[in-house]
Amino acid sequence: MPSENDTMMNTMPKGTIILLLLISCVSFNSLSAQYDVNENKWFTDLEDALSEPDRVYKLDLSGQDLDKIPSELELFPNLDGLKLMNNHISEIGAELSENTRLEYLDLTGNQLQEIDFSVLSNSALNLTRLILRENLLENIDASINKLKFLSYLDLGGNFIETIDNEVNLRYLKYLGLDNNSLAEVPAVISNSKKLKSLNLNANSIEIFEIRVLESLTALDLGDNPLKKFNITISKLEKLILDWVDFNELELYPLPVSMEILSMEHCNLEAIPDFVFKMYKLEELSIMHNKITTINPEIANCNKLELLWIQGNDIEQPAEGAFDFTIKK
Repeated sequence: MPSENDTMMNTMPKGTIILLLLISCVSFNSLSAQYDVNENKWFTDLEDALSEPDRVYKLDLSGQDLDKIPSELELFPNLDGLKLMNNHISEIGAELSENTRLEYLDLTGNQLQEIDFSVLSNSALNLTRLILRENLLENIDASINKLKFLSYLDLGGNFIETIDNEVNLRYLKYLGLDNNSLAEVPAVISNSKKLKSLNLNANSIEIFEIRVLESLTALDLGDNPLKKFNITISKLEKLILDWVDFNELELYPLPVSMEILSMEHCNLEAIPDFVFKMYKLEELSIMHNKITTINPEIANCNKLELLWIQGNDIEQPAEGAFDFTIKK
């Protein structure tokens, strides 16, 4: 029995059928032209990539003993992702000026001491993720403003002491500055109004006092010699204060909106009273302190699911004493 489609085809004029077939072919070819199976492929051999440069979108030349960025990169017009990790690159020149579609650049583990970011301005149209971890950087100057669409910037593991006050990255959502030599909170943090996640772990910051960070939801200030901590961020959900000596800290009321709080190695003798007001708290870590009992007021945190107590001299509470899980 002929199908409904067969019946329709048989009743159509021959010219109409041919036209429909042509439209279908054009539509199929258009879809095929829009997608290349290489779009998610990471090439790891430069010579292999050069055999068909127009179809190279992602290139990983990590750990290949490079002492400079290869000039051949200008031959890849569609390059959107580039990894150059763990090489010996000491400067960034104009090698990437032709890669105007570049979105992701990772130069972790090289020997960069300073960067004039204006040399990346031609490739900055689409650059949103820049990773410069574990280099030799000591200062970030205002030329980084040329990368105006950056949303993710990781500068951890350098020797950064200063960041120019004029640095303003209006689309920045993640900033990694952990394991550097910052003694003060840089102005870029206040300037970045869309910042959601900030990592300042393992610096030399004594005073953290910021009134307005409207978008920030995650903050890591662990392993800093904090003397004063005052923050009014209504959206803060995650706070890490590990290795901060609470005996030396002038601590102002914390936002009650937090969901995750970590205070490990903080010389605490009891769970701080401010914790009991955190009505959204889901996970609390107080590992490696001097706490001997769990204050029953912790039950006020009625959304608490996990309490980490390892490294304290706390007797395990009786089963069913609390609604949350206690981890040793």
